[in-house]
Amino acid sequence: MSLFSELLNEVADANNYPLDNCLLRAKLLASRLPGWRFCQWVDAELDGYPDANAVPDYRRIRTQIIGQFAGMFGGQMRNVRLSVANWGEDARQELESYYFIGNVGALQAMLDADTETFYNRLDIEFVTLYRASGDVRVNGMLLQDAELIFTKSTVRGVLHAIRNRLLGFLIELRERHPELDDSDAAATKVPEADVSRIVDRRIYNNCSITDGSHAVTRQTVAAGGNINVGGHFVLAEQIDRSFKKAEGGPGDREVTVLMRRLGDSVKGMCQALSEEQQKEAAQNYDTLAAEASKARPRGEWVRLAGEGLSATAKATRNTEVPQLSTGLREHLGG
Repeated sequence: MSLFSELLNEVADANNYPLDNCLLRAKLLASRLPGWRFCQWVDAELDGYPDANAVPDYRRIRTQIIGQFAGMFGGQMRNVRLSVANWGEDARQELESYYFIGNVGALQAMLDADTETFYNRLDIEFVTLYRASGDVRVNGMLLQDAELIFTKSTVRGVLHAIRNRLLGFLIELRERHPELDDSDAAATKVPEADVSRIVDRRIYNNCSITDGSHAVTRQTVAAGGNINVGGHFVLAEQIDRSFKKAEGGPGDREVTVLMRRLGDSVKGMCQALSEEQQKEAAQNYDTLAAEASKARPRGEWVRLAGEGLSATAKATRNTEVPQLSTGLREHLGG
C-alpha cells in the first residue's frame, strides 16, 4: 500500500488518527508532489499562521462580545452582551470574528482544556471607542473590559473543516490519478497544474484567502466616525476586471485562453506574496490585458510586463506563470 493510500485512510478515520499526525504524513506526500501550493498549506496548518491577515476563512468563527461594567461603591455588572450593530455591517462582522492563527496541535490541545468556554480579551482601544459610541449602556456604570467568547464546539468545527479539506483534496487527487494508490513514485509525475487546481477547489474554496484561487489581502475600511476595522481588498476582482479588457479585444481565442489561465495562476501565486508584491503582479497582468485588447499591442510593454510576472513567479517557485507569460509574449509580439 502506498503512502498516499495509507494517508487517505487515516484522514478519513478521525476517531483513531489525530489531525496533526495526518498533516505530518501529508507533509511527506507534499514533498513528492510538484509545486508549492499543497506544501505551503500543510506547513501553515502545522506551524500556524503569522497573523489574522493570513488566516483562511474556515479558521474564522463568529463570536459574541461581552462587557464588564463598573460603577461607584464597587458596583459591577458582568457578562453584558455588547452590540456593535450601529457601527455598520463590515465593522460588526469583523469585530465579532475570531481568527485561529495557532497550529493544529494548539487547536487540539484546546479540546483537552478544563473549560467549555474560551475568552479573548479586546484591547483598550475598543473599550475607549465603545464608551464613546457603543449602543449598550448600563446606568451609572462605565465599561471597563470587553472580551470575545467562544466554545469548544467551535474549535471542533474548525478542526473538522481542516480535516474535511485535506480529505477532499486527497479524494479528488486519487480520482484524477488512481495510480497513486499503487506507487509512491507516481506522486512525482502528477502535473503541477492539477495539484494547484485541486488545492484551490478543495482546500481554499469559499475562503477569503482564496475563492476558486482568488487571492486577497486585507485593508482598512471605515466603520463610521473614526473607527477602523480590518476588511478585505479582493485582488481577484482586479484580475477579473483586467481580464475583461483582453476578452473584449480583437485578439484571437488563444490569447483569451492564455489570459484566463494566466490570471488564475497569478491569483494562486499571490498567496505567497506581500501586499506590495501582489499589487505589482496585478499591475503587470493589467498591462498585459490592456495590450491584448489592442489591434496593435506594444511589444515593449508586453515584454516588460511579462518579465515582471516571471520574476515574481520565480520567487515563489511557480513555473506556470512564466510559461503562460512567454506564450502571451509570442502571440502579442513582446
